[in-house]
Amino acid sequence: MRLAWKARQGSRLRTASAVLGLCFVAACGGGGGGGGFLPWPQFRHDATNTGRGEALIAASTGHLVWNLDVGSPVTSTPAVDGTGTVYVATNATPLQVIDPAGAAVCSLEPGLTSSHSSPLLSNDTLFVGSDFGPIYMVNASCALSIFFQTGGALVASPNTSGNFVFVGSSNGTFFALDRGTLATKWTFGAGGPIRSSAAIASDGSVRFGSDDGNLYAVSSAGKELWHTALGGPVQSSPAIGSDGTTYVGSNAGTLSAVGPDGALLWAAHLGGAVESSPAIGVDGTIYVGSDDKAVHALNSGGAEIWRFATNGAVKSSPAVSSDGIIVIGSNDGSVYALDQAGHLRWKFATGGAITGSPALGPAGLVVVGSGNGHVYELS
Repeated sequence: MRLAWKARQGSRLRTASAVLGLCFVAACGGGGGGGGFLPWPQFRHDATNTGRGEALIAASTGHLVWNLDVGSPVTSTPAVDGTGTVYVATNATPLQVIDPAGAAVCSLEPGLTSSHSSPLLSNDTLFVGSDFGPIYMVNASCALSIFFQTGGALVASPNTSGNFVFVGSSNGTFFALDRGTLATKWTFGAGGPIRSSAAIASDGSVRFGSDDGNLYAVSSAGKELWHTALGGPVQSSPAIGSDGTTYVGSNAGTLSAVGPDGALLWAAHLGGAVESSPAIGVDGTIYVGSDDKAVHALNSGGAEIWRFATNGAVKSSPAVSSDGIIVIGSNDGSVYALDQAGHLRWKFATGGAITGSPALGPAGLVVVGSGNGHVYELS
């Protein structure tokens, strides 16, 4: 259904199709995907939610490249295309587009809709969630339509594989949507709100958590494969390792490893609720934040390798570069870059809590939003 929304550019209002044409054709390199290379296309970078990108950032120093005031707190994770164009949701709009120089290009303003869900950039299409329940779809032909109304707030971020777009809703329903026909393929009901963003396994099945305390595995046909109780609400988003093991945090203060068959392999107690979503390094090390104000590194057997203390709860999720640098935010308002041994490489203070996660852009750039209503690009 075509919507009568408008998009803001500068101080003027234009129709959504006109302004979004500018976004995709001019700022995004003619295809919305930035020439086919997507350094950080979604919340946890990839379908398995590893939080590990291809960027090389070991030479970065945390120098400020640009800083844009978007007028509202940013609690989501930006998506970044190959040109360096940034797509981010704020507490005022489900999509703000920022060009590589840090200038605002356009934003969608459907009424009073805000968004904590992070955008998904897939080929020439953006999928963005809303606190009021819909997933919106913006395509490269500049058509703006309501993709699906879930009936509950979307805190979880969408993920995609093949012809499917997956997302869970705070009403406890998990949706599989056909991205070509916009039809609902199937739904699955959990026992509580779903704030955890799904990871997609190699066989097409999905893993996601729920406030009912379970990690669920659901087949590509929508049938439950198993669920595993983790002792507390699961608002962390699972990451799937190369051997099929799923790593996920819980508000019970644990990071758990669950086997491909649903068996609980281990649960490490971290000293505070784990809303942060784990990242998996190239060597299999798992990195995650906790409300105990620390960033933790664990090996694949659940033993802690190191912890790095910040001055606030760490609800942000780590982004890991291909050369082993871990970048993460804290509620103390700072972005931290750590090496594989847990030593501080650099720190950048934003002045507002960082609950969203950094994104790694092209040329070693780091993009992050802050609760002070600004988006920052660092090098």
